[in-house]
Amino acid sequence: MKVSPTLIYDENIPLVPELLGDHFDCQALPSHLITQKNIKAADVLFVRSVTKVDEALLSGSSVKFVGCPTSGYEHFDNEWLAKNEITWTVAPGCNAISVADYVIACIARLRLAKKLPCDKTINIGIIGFGPVGMTVFERLKHLDANLHSYDPPKAQLDSTFSSCSLETLQDCDLICVHCSLT
Repeated sequence: MKVSPTLIYDENIPLVPELLGDHFDCQALPSHLITQKNIKAADVLFVRSVTKVDEALLSGSSVKFVGCPTSGYEHFDNEWLAKNEITWTVAPGCNAISVADYVIACIARLRLAKKLPCDKTINIGIIGFGPVGMTVFERLKHLDANLHSYDPPKAQLDSTFSSCSLETLQDCDLICVHCSLT
């Protein structure tokens, strides 16, 4: 009889057994019960950003891979994970469409509340031009707005991208921030 590796996952991550149940023994836990004691026998761990992934959680466990279906990774102790040969991944941009829709809804609400003028072109600054910032930009192109993207690190790495100046951002009617915490 083949023994499947154990995958423990946060119960708020949908469809894990449906997608991976043929390959893993999938066990759901509420996030507050994802503790060192409860994951000791896990081979794989899926968490959300509410769970700190570090020595206190993983020391003495069998975990060799940690996944998180969010874009940020500030809850990971990268040095400790690397030193202990534990692979991890996150999902940058996974929320891009939802964030872009939310920004559009916020602009509509501001206009309805007469906080943003409806009778003139507005200037919108987008700080961070990764997967989320780019998706927001694409959605906002269809509004009557002047768009200004600010991402100096991206401009250094990508000669086709031009970052606006901080002075340009200061003149914007609205600024949205889509850069990682790190």
